[in-house]
Amino acid sequence: MECFCPEHKMMEISSQKPRSTIPDPGIPMRAMTGGVLGIILASGCLFMNLSAPSSSQAQDVIVDSIAIAGNQRIESAAILGNVTLKTGDPLSPQATQQQIRRIYDMGFFDDVQVQTETTAKGVAVTFVVQEKPFVTAIVFDGYDALSDDKLK
Repeated sequence: MECFCPEHKMMEISSQKPRSTIPDPGIPMRAMTGGVLGIILASGCLFMNLSAPSSSQAQDVIVDSIAIAGNQRIESAAILGNVTLKTGDPLSPQATQQQIRRIYDMGFFDDVQVQTETTAKGVAVTFVVQEKPFVTAIVFDGYDALSDDKLK
């Protein structure tokens, strides 16, 4: 818990032993700073290598085929008509997100996911959709003051 004293200095109120902000006199400040900086730089380089593929790696992923799965009422051709990604196009996270958004924007789906499978020619992309529930009938039961036709 923190509070402010009248002198506008922040104090820490705690039942735990107070933490010291003064460095250990046995460790030179330069060594501590260099060690922390080294750890930050090393982790940053590792992260960059894992998260950012080189341009040659990004160009190697080519769409071999595109399919739709999970649809029951909406035809695959109608969904594919909204997908701008085509066979032979490079596959990127940005392109994938754009296609997911285009399918969602049709208004018929609760969930859209992408599955990929490596093939000899590139990658097979499957958009797995879950359709929203569809109301087939509304039944008026127990209300006798008006006929069903008038309620509709």
